[in-house]
Amino acid sequence: MSNYKTLAEMAGGLSSRGTAAALIVYRDSGMEAWTYADLANNISLLAAGLIETGVQRGEPTLLCAPNSAEWVIAYFAIVCSGGLPVPLDDLSDQEVLGRVLADTGARRIFTSRSHLPALEVLNQETAIDMIVLDGAGDGKLVRDWRSLLAKSPRPLPGINPNDIASLLYTSGTTGTPKAVPLTHRNLLANVEALVAADLVRPEDRTLLPLPLHHSYPFTVGLLGTLASSGTLVIPAGISGPQITDGLKASRATILIGVPRLYTALLSAIENKAANLGKFAGLTFRFLFRLSMLLRRRLGIRIGKFVFERLHREIGPSLRILGCGGARLDPDVAWKLEAFGWEVLTGYGLTETSPIVTFNPRGRARIDSVGLPLPDVKLRIDAKPGQRFGEILVRGPNVFSGYRNNPDATKLAFTEDGWFRTGDLGFLDQEGYLHIIGRVKEIIVLPDGKNVYPEDVEDAYAFSPLIREVAILEQDGALAALVVPDEEAIRDRGSGRVQKLLRDEIEDLSLRLPPYQRVTGYRLTSETLPRTHLGKLQRHLLSDVYDTAERATTRPAAVEYSEEERCLLASEPAGRVWQWLVQRFPNEALTLDSNLQLDLRIDSLEWVTLGMEIQEHFGISLTAEAISRMVNLHDLLVEVRAAAVEKGDGGSVTDGWTLTSDELKWVRPCGPVLSLLGMLVLALNWLVMRAFFRLQVKSVGRFPGKGPYVIAPNHVSMLDPLVVAAAVPFRSLRHTYWAGWTGTMFAGPATRLLSRIARVFPVDPDRRPAAGIALGKVVLSRKQGLVWFPEGRRSPTGEIRTFLPGIGVLLQQPNVVVVPTYIHGTYEAMPRGRRLPRFRRIMVRIGEPMSADRLDAMGEGADKARRIADALQKEIVALQHRSP
Repeated sequence: MSNYKTLAEMAGGLSSRGTAAALIVYRDSGMEAWTYADLANNISLLAAGLIETGVQRGEPTLLCAPNSAEWVIAYFAIVCSGGLPVPLDDLSDQEVLGRVLADTGARRIFTSRSHLPALEVLNQETAIDMIVLDGAGDGKLVRDWRSLLAKSPRPLPGINPNDIASLLYTSGTTGTPKAVPLTHRNLLANVEALVAADLVRPEDRTLLPLPLHHSYPFTVGLLGTLASSGTLVIPAGISGPQITDGLKASRATILIGVPRLYTALLSAIENKAANLGKFAGLTFRFLFRLSMLLRRRLGIRIGKFVFERLHREIGPSLRILGCGGARLDPDVAWKLEAFGWEVLTGYGLTETSPIVTFNPRGRARIDSVGLPLPDVKLRIDAKPGQRFGEILVRGPNVFSGYRNNPDATKLAFTEDGWFRTGDLGFLDQEGYLHIIGRVKEIIVLPDGKNVYPEDVEDAYAFSPLIREVAILEQDGALAALVVPDEEAIRDRGSGRVQKLLRDEIEDLSLRLPPYQRVTGYRLTSETLPRTHLGKLQRHLLSDVYDTAERATTRPAAVEYSEEERCLLASEPAGRVWQWLVQRFPNEALTLDSNLQLDLRIDSLEWVTLGMEIQEHFGISLTAEAISRMVNLHDLLVEVRAAAVEKGDGGSVTDGWTLTSDELKWVRPCGPVLSLLGMLVLALNWLVMRAFFRLQVKSVGRFPGKGPYVIAPNHVSMLDPLVVAAAVPFRSLRHTYWAGWTGTMFAGPATRLLSRIARVFPVDPDRRPAAGIALGKVVLSRKQGLVWFPEGRRSPTGEIRTFLPGIGVLLQQPNVVVVPTYIHGTYEAMPRGRRLPRFRRIMVRIGEPMSADRLDAMGEGADKARRIADALQKEIVALQHRSP
């Protein structure tokens, strides 16, 4: 195939492969197989028919339809007839179609029946010959493509390699799309390189779920496969099951995809692995790590064999995952390699037909986008002293300029004829290209720092709670537009979505240099604007950010499904719904209203809302039920279920059911555990004073007996140990501790230590109020309680806003609080450090205070918040108190 000069010659040579399968197409109605002879014959007859209808040389003809054999036939027939194909996105609306028709002056379009209503409107202004590829026409304005087939082939016009073979419109990631004319020479330069690289072999079957109107799947998937005598497989759709069904049924060996497809594939594999049993899960993880080690260190591939069952479920013959269109995260690529597939990435643009570089089989470098094509030259336009710069390209694959846009063409080329890609990168010593961002997408901060948004997005997208994230500039600082992953949030517990995300963003920020950390973010439930190949359309992000910032209500007029109408009509869900409408009068509620994002119901509000629902309707919602809720639909489903179910016999505290397993943590220890506890406390006292030179300074007198709450600031894992060494020993024997389940209850050893030390579990994600309920049990027994009001460690060492939970606890009868300030633990062991440094630590214990006194001093919308606010101020005062 590399000897052909034009795509028309290539189409003419298809018949030489006779009955070999050229296309396998899956439709809802079943599978169709097209041989090379079938394809060549239909192309020849349709080209002859187009010539008979008067197609002129170079005349634009639009092609707007989903992937199909008919699409392929129509494209090659237009080329062979001397016309100019203009492939368009099948999702193009009436405005786009009208704009392209006006821009090209086209009078003919191959399309699908779904576009006919829009085209009929446009046809009132311009006569358009509409040819449908997916059904019968009316014989007049709309014709079936088969009606254009000539009775026999006829001589075709001569085609020059420099003639335009495709007029493509750029995807518009940064602004208005431009028309890119690609010649036969441009496209075949790419095709020749693919054939020479032996990427596709005659026995290969290439599954292509990407739209053919885009240059990447068109050149790599369609032209590359046909030129290599392989078989192109078109699945029934782009959903996961449709792609998997196509891989299995066709026994495809190659998959042409984009990063989002492979990220979704990897996520599905990891989710399935997480649900394996204990032994199976351990075996799976061991084999994966072994496979990864052998692949990365020795280049040995064992994944295909050790994960044979996985390959059978996804695609038994699948060997190669081709990826383009956007950057693939190297971590994703390495994991897919460990599972047994060969991942081949590349780089290019529509203007370069599109391939500039690709990773060859057997010599791929996962962290790069590969080597340049044989006849393609690269130059890095770097500033003095910098290794990277804008990537410049020259070669037979590069277009000559934008159609009817001389200003854009001038900007696209250097004075000496190199094409400016707009991408930043560098070449390593072996000549592999590495991409680091786009010139136009660089965010320049007021202090002159350059930020590459993709790098920052990769860091924040690490969180499983974040489905999508985009970085943009707002008022001279970095901001993030975040799409939460509702399923992951439901798994973690939905009681505090905003706090979960804020904490995640805060933690992930610690991994970045200060200038790359976001200073604000907005949440949206809408998918971020992207092109078909997954690239963010960054020029649209500001509008989405503004909309997310202003969005406080949802439309009231909603079409509900039959299931939803039944839910609203059921008891007591219907009455609860009416009550919710009255309780939130300023919100236009729908069943999709998100409890956290739309109604701002955090963990404390759940305590109040749960009590109100119990008071009004006699329904007690368990924390497990609340952890499953994301929106009002979920809430009503749980209300309906709770109305017909009995409780588990646990203890109920303010509408929150405490299980027997939870209550055991606040029961007195036996003599053996008590003795062990005293020994542990004594050892801790010695360590704190010997290695950290602990000093304790008391402003007031420590309470002789309970109930009391010790409330320290929190900056380090050492804080509980320091408090234990600072509190009088006589009080420690009657003091309980609130401990996060993720640390103190993660395994058998920590659970035993927690029991000995009288630590009870606090799970702010799944059981947000159970910890408060357990704290109330402790205080009701006139005992002491250590509670960290900030909820978690401060990442900066500064005192953070106190959560109102402490205010709820202090409203119990006769309870006093002991403000406590800890200094030095942040320097000794900040967040992220595994082993402590020996530094001097000081604890300053304040005067015991009542809730009423704090209530009178603080600010806030309710008593709990006023108490928390005043307590925070007291500890800040201790911080600044002179020695």
